[in-house]
Amino acid sequence: RGRHGGMSSQYGLLKERRFLPFFLVQFCGAANDNAFKFDASAASVKSGNQLSFAANHGLSTGDVVVYDGTGRHPGSQVMEMAARDGRQLNFYSIDNQLAQELTYAERIIWKKRAYELGVPMHFDHQIEKVERRGNRLHVVFRNLATGKTVERATDQLIVDHGTLPADGIYHGLRDAASNAGVTDIDALLALAEQPLTINPAGTFELHRIGDAVASRNVQSAVLDAMRLCRAL
Repeated sequence: RGRHGGMSSQYGLLKERRFLPFFLVQFCGAANDNAFKFDASAASVKSGNQLSFAANHGLSTGDVVVYDGTGRHPGSQVMEMAARDGRQLNFYSIDNQLAQELTYAERIIWKKRAYELGVPMHFDHQIEKVERRGNRLHVVFRNLATGKTVERATDQLIVDHGTLPADGIYHGLRDAASNAGVTDIDALLALAEQPLTINPAGTFELHRIGDAVASRNVQSAVLDAMRLCRAL
C-alpha cells in the first residue's frame, strides 16, 4: 500500500476479495458479441466484429435495416457505422426511444449522433417475420401501440437481440462439481452457503452468472457474483 493507504499498483486489486465478482464478470464477458447480420445476398449470419470490419472497409453495399431489440450500445453502434459508411439506412427499435436501457448521459450521445447523421428512426416496432423474395429481404414489423404491421424491403437486416449463453465451460465442468452446477436460489438470496449434496464426490463448486445464463447487463452479473462470493 502507498503512504495514504491506497494500493501501490492497480494489479494489487486482484488480491482484494471484494473485487473478485467484478473481475470474474469482466473476464467471462469480454469476448461476447451482441450484434449479428443477416445478408440477403450471401444468406449468412456474422458477428459484430466481422460487421465492424465490413462497415469500416466498405465491404458492404446496398440498403440496410438495423433492428435494436435490447436498447443497449450495440444496436446504436452498428447504426452509426452503417450511416457513416454511406449506407441507405432505417433504424427500428422495440423500445419507445433510442438506447432505452442506457443512462441519460449515454443515451443523449447516441441520439445526437443519430440526428446528426439523419438516420430515420422508428420506435415501438417488433419484428414479426422475415422473408426472402429474390435477392431482397422483406421484413414485417408490428407497431406495439396500434398493432398495425408494416413491411420494408432491404438488402441486409442487422439484428441486435442479445447474446446466446456463453456456457460451454460450464457444461464441460458440471459432472465434476459438487453441486452439479445447480445454484440454490433461496441460499443465494439469503447470502448463505450453497448446498453441496448433489455430487458428494465433486471437488469444487460451480455456478454460472451473467452472460453464461442469458443476455444481461454487467450490474446484474456483479450482483449475483457478490451474493455467491460473500458466502465462500
